[in-house]
Amino acid sequence: MNTAHMDLDHEELARVLAVLAHPVRLRILETLLSNCRQALQKEGCCVSEINRQVAVTQPVLSKHLKVLREAGILRFRREGNRMVHSMETSGVLGSLVAYLQGLETCCPTLPTPSRPVERPQTPTFRPTDTDPRSISIILL
Repeated sequence: MNTAHMDLDHEELARVLAVLAHPVRLRILETLLSNCRQALQKEGCCVSEINRQVAVTQPVLSKHLKVLREAGILRFRREGNRMVHSMETSGVLGSLVAYLQGLETCCPTLPTPSRPVERPQTPTFRPTDTDPRSISIILL
């Protein structure tokens, strides 16, 4: 793979992916990307707006926001007594996106939003009285 476009070394890339590998942090990013941008009121969301969508306790949310800020994925600013968070797209997140786009370029069969993952249908097993795979235990 051509890595000329990458600003992250492998250790930094692994660190960023580890930070992102948490469901609460992913929900925070999705909230910032969808709900707050659609309103077009301002750049970013305050903690209460994020908390309405993520639905965790305020201390838990604050912890995850801090982890994302320290990793360089989020930035924040004060507006009065409110903390407004937004994506930091010029830092590690931008480098991660470039890295992933490089993977798509070299591997055109990778799933993308236009090519979603096709999951094979798994047969469902429902035991019945006539199914030989069903096991019945009769206690005498």
